[in-house]
Amino acid sequence: MTAAGWIIAILVTLAILEHTCWLLLRHFRSKFQWLIMPADTAPKINEALIQKYLSGSFDAELGWLRPPGSQGQDKTQNGPVSFAIDPHGARHNPVQKGSSSQIAVFGDSYAFCRLVNDKDTWPCQLSQLLGNNIRNFGVGNYGLDQACLRMNRELEKNSTQIAVMCIVPESMARIHSYWKHYFEYGNILSFKPRYTVENDSLVYHPQAVKSAEDFRNYRENLETIQHLDEFFHNKFLPDLIAFPVTWHLLRRWNRHIPILWHLAYGAMTNNRETARKKAFNVVIRNNAKATAKLYSSEPSKKLFSALVNHFSKTAHNFGAVPILVIVPQPIDLERQENGFDDYREFMNQISSNVHLIDLTETFLKQKEPGHLYIEGPLGPHVSTYGNQVIAESLAKILQPLLRGQKDNLNKSHEGYNSCA
Repeated sequence: MTAAGWIIAILVTLAILEHTCWLLLRHFRSKFQWLIMPADTAPKINEALIQKYLSGSFDAELGWLRPPGSQGQDKTQNGPVSFAIDPHGARHNPVQKGSSSQIAVFGDSYAFCRLVNDKDTWPCQLSQLLGNNIRNFGVGNYGLDQACLRMNRELEKNSTQIAVMCIVPESMARIHSYWKHYFEYGNILSFKPRYTVENDSLVYHPQAVKSAEDFRNYRENLETIQHLDEFFHNKFLPDLIAFPVTWHLLRRWNRHIPILWHLAYGAMTNNRETARKKAFNVVIRNNAKATAKLYSSEPSKKLFSALVNHFSKTAHNFGAVPILVIVPQPIDLERQENGFDDYREFMNQISSNVHLIDLTETFLKQKEPGHLYIEGPLGPHVSTYGNQVIAESLAKILQPLLRGQKDNLNKSHEGYNSCA
């Protein structure tokens, strides 16, 4: 074959490969939202989806919030579980229903306690241990920034002695998001407020979308949204797959190739659900790496520290003792066991500004840490047993507070970890 013939053969082969990869990508993209393509940069939001979100979850200040009196169900590996929101907007607490409350909990889904029934949440179990009604104002997928805004709203209406802020280490990433879609691909409804640090002061940026009309016309503010979202340039665009497809696949081979392999193998073996979980685990690990980078970034640590100080000052302004609780996700324990201590040194540094309880060591010391979590469609959350471990750990620290012994909180971060 002549040189020209070889060149033509190579070009034809590359063209076939490119076309095949594109068809496969489009096929799997329809079933796996974490494979993103150029249209995902500014996707159209379905009108029916907008209306459903506005009526069931939307909050113009916080981003999203379940309304008082609402109910719901979650699917888990052990079957369905249910939750309810009480008239105060807190998760239903069947242990001390209707009694006065000295403790309020804020934070993310590990505060809300996804994937367990109302009676099995750690705030409910803690209520039983302390004989005190604990109001749980946690909200799924909140960052520390949103949880602080929620706390300010609720403490204006509910006096409390102790304000517990419970978050996962990934909150470091969440406080850098302005549109969750650019970190959690496909989460297109979740616009949120965020803070930045300018001249050593926190600057508040209200969310870009506050009405149905804003949802429909969000593209008019797309430049601002992309500017305020840390992940658009640093994560979303590098993960986006466009022409030439093969080049983009190779550019991020350690993410794209394993995902496509799991999905293709699942299709060939008719075991799609297991394949989806394995592909999703690739996403979780890559997101954890992105979060870890933020813990080594000085501007990112500065923002997190400023928000912790804001939490502490806000609680004190309402006469409450602020306590920050860190609960690890399974990926955090996995990284710890593999030698990646992403956040604990930083948490030690900020412990001088807040009463800190980091439960990472407590979870690592469990004989069977796998029992601490339960699987669901949105990833693992703490199981009933894991919630019991959290409740028992916090009871040792909060009991003296309820007896009026606030001086017991004037101890080091190491002291807290040993108590926990």
